[in-house]
Amino acid sequence: MGIDINGAKFLIGVARSGVKFDTCATLGRQEMHVTSLQLVKVFQQFSVPVSIVEAKAILENHGAQGYSEAFLERCGAEEIVSFDNSDYEGASVVHDMNLPLPGEYEQAFDCVIDSGSLEHIFNFPVAIHNCMKMVRVGGHFLSMAPCNNFMGHGFYQFSPELFFGVLSEENGFVIERMLIFECRLDSQWYTVAKPARLGGRVELLNSRRTYLLVQARRKKITLLNTIAPQQSDYVTTWSMGHLPPKMARAGSANAIVRWQRLLRGKIQEAIRLLPIETVRTPFRRPWYEPFHWAKAKTLR
Repeated sequence: MGIDINGAKFLIGVARSGVKFDTCATLGRQEMHVTSLQLVKVFQQFSVPVSIVEAKAILENHGAQGYSEAFLERCGAEEIVSFDNSDYEGASVVHDMNLPLPGEYEQAFDCVIDSGSLEHIFNFPVAIHNCMKMVRVGGHFLSMAPCNNFMGHGFYQFSPELFFGVLSEENGFVIERMLIFECRLDSQWYTVAKPARLGGRVELLNSRRTYLLVQARRKKITLLNTIAPQQSDYVTTWSMGHLPPKMARAGSANAIVRWQRLLRGKIQEAIRLLPIETVRTPFRRPWYEPFHWAKAKTLR
């Protein structure tokens, strides 16, 4: 659990675009996995002047070396509450997120941050609902979640469709941004298209560890999970009584569709075996569009 240079860039970016951090909850007490020089550079990207001395002070965190509270304060946090299953890192509240949270924490925070914890919690539906219930109306849930090539890191690695399905209008949320990037310095970020809007699955075949960044705002209070999310392409198929147009375009016969899928799988296997330098970007339109903070809309 922790905030690396990409996580720091995400949190500074959403704070600068209007996300309130006043009362802030984190899953786990988050460590800072950046150097002081990296921190200076990422603040400078958002025209925030921070000296190397100030960056070192942020990382020293009022004497609590390496933890994120001072960094979150720089993002606007006035109150920070950390939740963990153990007090080994000095979390504010000891609670197993596999279990429902006490009611006192419902709608208690402007911002709830997951920076690498949800994948380690077996009962994901309860854990994500805990996060959602903690957010006030108008507040935000922010997640930095493993996507591709993280097998063995935790219990799960997440698909964009999962977050689109859970953080939905029916559950009182709207996803304002979903970004994806490969885990490396100065990585290009991309926006992720909503599968339901495209009428098909949003997939990725790559060879590097990949993260999703999710910014979701709570619009209203609703009963969560009264209807379980369903994968959007299946919903389309069920409602139409036949394959979606994009899948059926090549022909109505099931045999043709099966051969298409088999051929596509073989091509993907061949691409995976190619040296990484010979493969063009896996982030292809219309699923992914390049994202730049300088062109991003603000919430204010």
